[in-house]
Amino acid sequence: MIRRLILIIAAVTLISTVPAAAETGTVRLRTQQILRFEQLAGQTSWQTSAYNRVANAYWVFYSNGTFAFNTTNVRTDLYPLYGKYQVNGNTVAFSAHNSAGGAFTEMIGRIDFGARTPVMKLNWASGAGYGAVVNNQRFGATASSHYAVTLTVAQV
Repeated sequence: MIRRLILIIAAVTLISTVPAAAETGTVRLRTQQILRFEQLAGQTSWQTSAYNRVANAYWVFYSNGTFAFNTTNVRTDLYPLYGKYQVNGNTVAFSAHNSAGGAFTEMIGRIDFGARTPVMKLNWASGAGYGAVVNNQRFGATASSHYAVTLTVAQV
């Protein structure tokens, strides 16, 4: 499957050295340019940090149909985020999720390799819920964020 991904990427001149990528069995991509960044849920004060995380993001696609996503300033118990991908023509669809310590994160997206510069569209959501009972009084709090992003990617 990754060989097919490598051939697609090579077809749009993203990979300059196909043999090196084929030998390692991985394709590494990073954010090149953010074209659209929309916060769908969460506090507006979180936007700048989330934007910077997208700007510093990278993905590693392995030959076994799995991938890893990571970026800067994230919880180490939730990231790197691991998931699966599928190739269909010029499109790679991917999804991943993780949870730890009452928190979760999820990413679902597609990469279109049909253009000269590959375009990724993704939805990235995170959240946490906390609760306690003190003297038979229940307390709880939740926080969540959701971003819709369109960006171009480049090979690392």
